[in-house]
Amino acid sequence: MTRLWAFDQLSSRPSGIGCPPRETEGVDDYLPAATAEGENTTEAIAEQTMGPMLIWAIRMVEDFSDDILTAWAEMERLRAAAAANKSTPASLASLKAFMEPLLAGDLPIPAVTWRGKPALARAYIAAITGASHNQVTATSKRLGWRGAARGGAAARAAKQPILSRAGGGAERGAPPQTTKARD
Repeated sequence: MTRLWAFDQLSSRPSGIGCPPRETEGVDDYLPAATAEGENTTEAIAEQTMGPMLIWAIRMVEDFSDDILTAWAEMERLRAAAAANKSTPASLASLKAFMEPLLAGDLPIPAVTWRGKPALARAYIAAITGASHNQVTATSKRLGWRGAARGGAAARAAKQPILSRAGGGAERGAPPQTTKARD
């Protein structure tokens, strides 16, 4: 922090990083006793390495901050739109009209990384189709779209045509049920 503060003071456009309190009050108040277990024995990063790293980090923030803030605002707009959507038959039709060509044409499915695994980008899909979160979730479970976002066998099953089932409803990959004549 001290180096970052010092570098900020030398920058042509200082961002106003405050002086760390340990510089004015003494470092001993912020460090454990010298005999404490777990003391950091690693050498400090050399100034010849730290300087270019700080320059790179500050340059990244300065160069990409507008893009990062614009992307954040768009993400928040999509989330708000998705949260405001209501479940209607028209929104369900829009949802299916959006997803079915992607699945049929082997096109990329909107996905995000959730807990280290690919998952369907439900908020994004809800926002651009007008469907509610619940519609996207329920329809993706019922029709196998969640597996399509992950790829593999689940994706192939999701790409099968919709087969109608006896008693109404439809599911991807499910064999059609037939009714037997009663004796």
